[in-house]
Amino acid sequence: FAYLAEAKDLIIRWLSAIHEALINTVNSIFLREVVMLNYPLNLVSVTLGHNMELKTMGGGRAVPDVCIKFYSKGPIPKVTYPVICQISFTESSDDAFDVIESIVEANPSIQMAMLLDVKESLDFSRPSSQSETWKSLSQDLTPLSLQEFITASNLTGQVTTFAEPITVSHHVWCSIVSVNYYVWLRDSTGTLDICATSERTAHGSMPGNTGMDAVQNIISKTGLDLIRKSLIVFCEDAMQVSMVMADLVPLENHISHFPTTFNSFADDLKRGASLTTHSHYITWFDNSFWGTKHSHNDEEYVMPAGSEDSPANNCSAGDLIDHPHSDHNEGCRVS
Repeated sequence: FAYLAEAKDLIIRWLSAIHEALINTVNSIFLREVVMLNYPLNLVSVTLGHNMELKTMGGGRAVPDVCIKFYSKGPIPKVTYPVICQISFTESSDDAFDVIESIVEANPSIQMAMLLDVKESLDFSRPSSQSETWKSLSQDLTPLSLQEFITASNLTGQVTTFAEPITVSHHVWCSIVSVNYYVWLRDSTGTLDICATSERTAHGSMPGNTGMDAVQNIISKTGLDLIRKSLIVFCEDAMQVSMVMADLVPLENHISHFPTTFNSFADDLKRGASLTTHSHYITWFDNSFWGTKHSHNDEEYVMPAGSEDSPANNCSAGDLIDHPHSDHNEGCRVS
C-alpha cells in the first residue's frame, strides 16, 4: 500500500504471481551483491525485505515491493534504506511513479530506485455467461489443474514467451505485452530525480531487449558499487559510535558483478504469467459454479484451514532476508 499525504491518495494493490516472480528475480541481484557482502556482522546488519514501511513526502507512508535496510547495532541505533524497487502490474504506471518519487524525496539515504512496469494488451475480464468459453469450461465437474490449463493454452507444444497471450477455450486469461525497466541513481550532488534523463538513469524494455544493456550496466557497474560504498560509510559511522574497530578491507576490495541474466527475468515472468492465469481461471470457476457442482451436508460450512481461500492463507507477514550468519536475523520468507 501507499498513502501519499500531499496528494491525499491511498493506493492499495492486489499482488499476483507476476509480482512475486519479478520480486524473486530482483532479490537474486541484491542477495549476493549486497546482503552477502563481507561486512562486520557485530556492528551492522543488512536486510532485504518486502514489508518495510517507509515515509513519503508530507507525512504519508508506503511499502515498496523490495527494500534494503542497513541497521547499526551500536548504542545509538541507526537505519538507512539504500535501495527500493517497485513492481507495477495491478496499479497504473502513474501511481507507481508517484509512489517512488514520494519515497525518494522523503528518504535521502536511498541510492538506487527501480521500477519494473508490466504492461498488458487488455485488462483481464471474466468470460460472459453467454460465451463459448462458459459453455465449454462449465462442463468440468472440478477446475482444471495448472498443468491441464496451461497445456490447453498451448496445444501446438511450441515454445512460448511471456509476451504471448494465454488463451484457453477462446478466452484470453492473461496478455502481457512488455515489461519496462527503469533505474535511477543518486548523483554526486545528492540528487535522485526520477523525471530526469542522464548518465545516472536507464530505461529498457522486454521482449526485444531494447536498452537492457544500459539497465544491466547501470546496476552492475555503477549502482551496486554505489551501494557498497554507502555501506562502507555506514560501517565507519557505526565503528566511530560504538568505539569498536573492524576490518573493512574485504568490503572495500569487493568487485561487483551482475549475478543474473535478463533471460532469467523472462523465465520468471513467464512462470508468473502462467500462475496468474490459472488463478484468474480458478477464481472465475469457483465464483461461477460453487454450489452447483459442490454440496455440503453441514448447515454451516467451515472452510478448511489449508484451503487457498482460507482467511489464514490470505494474511501477509513481513518478508525479511538477513545475512545467514547475522544475529539480527528477522526471519526468511521470500514472496
